[in-house]
Amino acid sequence: MIIISSILIAVLLGALLKSHLELSRQMNLFYREKEARDEILRSLSDGIIQYDERFRIVLMNRRAEEFFGVKFEDLEDLEIVADIWDIKPEYRALVEVLHPELAPFTLTRGGETPSSDKGIEIHTSRPELKLLVVSKTIKERADRRGGYIKILRDISH
Repeated sequence: MIIISSILIAVLLGALLKSHLELSRQMNLFYREKEARDEILRSLSDGIIQYDERFRIVLMNRRAEEFFGVKFEDLEDLEIVADIWDIKPEYRALVEVLHPELAPFTLTRGGETPSSDKGIEIHTSRPELKLLVVSKTIKERADRRGGYIKILRDISH
């Protein structure tokens, strides 16, 4: 009986060790892919903002931070609603991009060819920016909620 128990314990420990090693391998792969994605986002000349259905910023690259003069860390879990600029005036341009109907000027542009995206030219008030904004919807999946991405290109020059 002791021999059978010892064999079972050894088999279970072996299975546990194998599972642990596989989990470690998957985690390493995940973190390498995340680092690669983050490096791509950091190197883009366009701004990228991802937000959810409640207008909470999920992701913002460095270029978008530069456009708006804000840091992603300061925006996490904060709903970017229309009247937030009363409390945080420095968020005005960000609000105008997420809610284009509040911007001083908007104009639909692009989409002339099948390969060109349709976007909105948005002029913000503080800071004064002229951006071409292309919006994409992220479809909801079982393992991920839906949301939106805005790609921001500076067209002021």
